[in-house]
Amino acid sequence: MSAQVKTLSEIIEETAREWRPKLNALETKANELEEKVNLLAERDDDLAGNRATRLIDNFSASIDVLEKKLETAVSEIKSVRHQIADVISRIDRLPVVSLDEAKEIYESEKPSEFVCSQCNCGLPSGDEQTCPGCGAPLQGQDTELVPKAKVRELLAAKHKCAKCGVPVNIADSACWSCGSTKAVVAKA
Repeated sequence: MSAQVKTLSEIIEETAREWRPKLNALETKANELEEKVNLLAERDDDLAGNRATRLIDNFSASIDVLEKKLETAVSEIKSVRHQIADVISRIDRLPVVSLDEAKEIYESEKPSEFVCSQCNCGLPSGDEQTCPGCGAPLQGQDTELVPKAKVRELLAAKHKCAKCGVPVNIADSACWSCGSTKAVVAKA
């Protein structure tokens, strides 16, 4: 057996010939993967940029809407302030009366407590001798003073006195005019 001894450079050359295609293939694959990684990184940057741009655009649109609403609100507040100032100005120009004058005005405009049973005219004090509306005597037996609330009640009454025919409330025990205790249904 003859053993052939190879030199170190021959071993290196033989190993290089055997492994060079494999190394070249691996280097090509590494380069391809690096290109793909770079492409993906660029896409990610583009997407992030687009997303950021979209977010900024959306925020800008929202800010524009809010600014318009704020302008409208400020305008409305100014309008209300002017209206309040006008009302205050009008109030300041109103005539001022004392408490005594206010009482006099109230007393003069207060509705009458009594009315004439003949014409339903309001009576200022109830002490009049004749009705200011129809001239009928007020202190005689035929005419009497009736409280206004009673008149309203009697006008809505569905019954009348069987003796004198005036409207009566069926809940009353006797006719307010003649004293009769009998009532009949009023015809409409």
